[in-house]
Amino acid sequence: MSINLVYELQALINSASESDTDKGIALYLLKNIQRVEDITINELANECYTSISTVSRFCKTIGLANFAELKQRIGEFRLTSYESMSDNLEGLNFQQGNDVLVNYTSEIGNALSDFASSIDFEVLDQIISLMHQSDRVIVYATQLPAFFAKYFQYLMLLQRKYIEFYDLQEDSSYSASQLTDKDCAMVFSAEGNFIVRNRQVMIQILQTSAQKVLFTQNPGVKFIERFDQVLFLGKRNAPKMGRYKIQLLIEVLVNRYYYYLENLSKTENKG
Repeated sequence: MSINLVYELQALINSASESDTDKGIALYLLKNIQRVEDITINELANECYTSISTVSRFCKTIGLANFAELKQRIGEFRLTSYESMSDNLEGLNFQQGNDVLVNYTSEIGNALSDFASSIDFEVLDQIISLMHQSDRVIVYATQLPAFFAKYFQYLMLLQRKYIEFYDLQEDSSYSASQLTDKDCAMVFSAEGNFIVRNRQVMIQILQTSAQKVLFTQNPGVKFIERFDQVLFLGKRNAPKMGRYKIQLLIEVLVNRYYYYLENLSKTENKG
């Protein structure tokens, strides 16, 4: 189950009427996400007081081929969720007292200060210009950076620039196969996890003539030399801090893009 699919199920629950059968199915799936992989389509239909054919139609409504694919997506979501939570909890236990939280926030502050003092604005502005000039800009990310990518997509839409982001691996793979020399592929990967875990998609991207941009704090990222632009997010003192740097990076990107457009407009008006 992809993050996008979770959003879709939540949106369906929030917008559908209480009597809508699809709402009942979506609600059951989210409430029982830990056991859905183990139930049959017959059991799901019985639990939701509906028919097998209705469950099959529901799967197609949310963009899946069948019930088997639904169970596959659920498995993918659970694995990604486990990895995300394990990463989030590693080395942290806020139940141990206030000192843990104080030290952690101090670590975040130091990481963001390092980001601010080391960011190369010349490279950043080259990337912004590339974004503006490209026919398509497609963002690739996984886990928490994928959430930030959606936020970036929304903020850039307010700037009248549509940024593409696909959560499903097959959609990412297809988008990568369609890249041309007029497009820009942007990879948000503070530690390099996207590149390692999505090797097939990454190779597809690298084999195209599109401009390739990487945002990372890890100078040892695989294939780093194959990117046209690399913006480093400061030192890699603590891998966990990469998530906060990515979030700040998005704020900076959007802000600089806004002023890039403003300056471009002023120049054109003078001309």
